[in-house]
Amino acid sequence: MHDPSERKYEIDAKLEKELSNLNLLKERVGKSSQLTKGMVVILSTFEHRLARLEETILPVYNETGNLQRRQESILDRLAVRRPNSDPETLFYIEKTLSALDHVIGFYSVSQEVEPVIRAGPGSVANSGAGFDTFLKALDKLQMAQEYFEKNNPQSVELENVATLFNSGGDALNREFKELLFRHSKPVPPISLLDLVGTDDDTPGEETSTSSLNHFPDAVTAELTRIAEWLIVHGRDEYMNVYA
Repeated sequence: MHDPSERKYEIDAKLEKELSNLNLLKERVGKSSQLTKGMVVILSTFEHRLARLEETILPVYNETGNLQRRQESILDRLAVRRPNSDPETLFYIEKTLSALDHVIGFYSVSQEVEPVIRAGPGSVANSGAGFDTFLKALDKLQMAQEYFEKNNPQSVELENVATLFNSGGDALNREFKELLFRHSKPVPPISLLDLVGTDDDTPGEETSTSSLNHFPDAVTAELTRIAEWLIVHGRDEYMNVYA
């Protein structure tokens, strides 16, 4: 016959082990519940973003589809009427089709130039888009922005092209700053004193100032073009950097 104290000890040990297992199970259930709640939040956020994306893209898709259908309708009419149309009518039809092509192009500008704006105006060798390519992309954005401001100021596309255009201006400001800092070479004070002394010693003679030419010609030309673009478009932040 077992000793009651030993039996009680065994029961207490088993009870303690079961309680430990129960607490561990509760802890794991709690962590699982937290993970579930987190996943629900992520899925809800994802669903909300998908809904917003649909609200943003659908009007653009519908507008582009309407324009394309109008163009196709005109093309169908042109195909039917061409044999009996007089040259003047054909001229105006072709002009209308060309205008439609031009307008439809504005709706794809943001998608077309976004990779260029994201790459920046740096050299292609440094994973940039290249300065000339970047400026052409900005010109397309500006034309599209002017069209939407005049003809469809409530469109989502206006917001898209305006955002990209502003990003492009910011990128040019950064490029100006980087070029300036990369190629600037402060003139030593002794060189300035030598130049001043040379001017005093040789009045009327042309003094060499080659030591003051900080930038290579290509860099100077690019800085000038960037500054001109920024001034024309009301972006004068670069002046503080230059100063």
